[in-house]
Parts: sequence; structure tokens; C-alpha cells
Amino acid sequence: DSESKSLQNYKESEVICHVLNQLKEQEVSEVYLLAGQNEEKVREALSESFDHLKINYVSEEDSNGNAAALTNLETEISEHFVVVNGHVLADVDISEMFDMHRNNSSVATIALTAVQDPSKYVAARLKGDKILVFEEKPEKGGEPSKLINAGTYIFDPAMFDYLSSDSIETVFEKLAEEGELSGYIYGGK
Repeated sequence: DSESKSLQNYKESEVICHVLNQLKEQEVSEVYLLAGQNEEKVREALSESFDHLKINYVSEEDSNGNAAALTNLETEISEHFVVVNGHVLADVDISEMFDMHRNNSSVATIALTAVQDPSKYVAARLKGDKILVFEEKPEKGGEPSKLINAGTYIFDPAMFDYLSSDSIETVFEKLAEEGELSGYIYGGK
């Protein structure tokens, strides 16, 4: 019903506001917010002021997934950039993650967090800081690690060469195969 939809929209906007506030606290100055087909609703829900944070809204006529949506930004971005899932709350230290990304010279770095039971997620197998492969819902006791994707990424502009209509997960698999994907393990929530 409309009341539960309104409540869901409120909760979603609260999460996005939290993510934007975290980015602002970490001195991010400009954000491209993928609003999908709901750009006007997102703008309305985020009418809260974010001083010193320029928000650019990116809308899509047809949603073809996150990887395809990111291709819309290729002409806007010419340096390293951070991508954060708008529905994930994580207290990743972007500066520290960026330093690690730069030192590893990877096309992409994914923030990873440890969970008790990775059998419900996609677990990462690493060698040093490089992600070798992901295992979808591994069996208990046979997990490659307890580390899963935390929904925060740093990409080089070269990432645009990998993006297409494939899912972002498929892009990550290709980057891992080529040794171009690093994992940043953080100890936060």
C-alpha cells in the first residue's frame, strides 16, 4: 500500500543521506548520484542541504545495471573515483583505501569486510592484496575466506574500458582474472 511504500522511500533516503554525509566528512567534494528512473523522487527526498558537496544527478531511461550506468560518466571523469552502493552502510576510510589502491596499481579496489558466515554471500579469495576469484555462496567450511564485498570501490579511469552491459560482478571477475582487482580489508562496521 502507499503508506508502506512511503515508509520504504523514507528509509532509502535516510540511507542515501547517511552515505552522502559520510562522503562529505571524508572531504569528497563532488558526487554523481545514479538516480535511475526516479531522479525527481530522489531529488525531492534529498532536498536536505549538503554544504560543500556538489551532487550531480544521473538518470537513466532504461536501467541496464550498474556497470552500464557507470559508462554514462566516462566523459565526466578523468581521474580516480570512488563508487559507493547507495543501500550499504559502511564506515570505510576512503583516504586509507585510496592510498592502498594507488600502491597496488590496480584498475579497481574493492572494500572487503569479514562476516561470520560467508555462505550467504560472495566470498573473495586473495593472494596478498590481489583478489584472485569470487565464490558465490560457498559451502560452510569450504569458503575461500570470510571476506565479502562491502559496497565501496575505487576505480581508475581505465575501468571504463571494462564496463559494458555486463553486471558489475562480471566486470570484477574479469579484472580478477587479469590481476587488476585489489581488496582493501577494513575493520569497521
